[in-house]
Amino acid sequence: LGDPEQAPEIIEAYREACREHGRQPGEIIFQAAFAWADDERAAIEGARHWKPTQLPELYLEDIADQEDMQRRADEQMTDEQFAKEGFLIGADPQEHIERIREMERAGATVICLQLIGRADPLGSIRTYGERVLPALRQTAVGAS
Repeated sequence: LGDPEQAPEIIEAYREACREHGRQPGEIIFQAAFAWADDERAAIEGARHWKPTQLPELYLEDIADQEDMQRRADEQMTDEQFAKEGFLIGADPQEHIERIREMERAGATVICLQLIGRADPLGSIRTYGERVLPALRQTAVGAS
């Protein structure tokens, strides 16, 4: 959920502080929301109600009106930015695999995935179970 550009620097500072103080580093946990459907547009539309969660002001201001939140989100980002920069949303399982690999390379030791898609939730679970997770297990980062 954090900024992927800042994460490696923050994680390294944390690990360095652990080394300096003789402490064992804990898990580095990343959380990501995902949605899959066999059609790109359907995947995005099925998760679009989460688009306002990408707005910084949502966490700083008292914005209670869902329509206002959605309007602000639509003004500030495209659906594609929401789907590709903020969440793991799309029809290509390989893209999901690559984006999860990016999180591992950024330093995550645990990645929690939350299904947010309404387009095909059972298909999302099936696709992750049959294609995404097995591919991640076969080529684990750091594995020989």
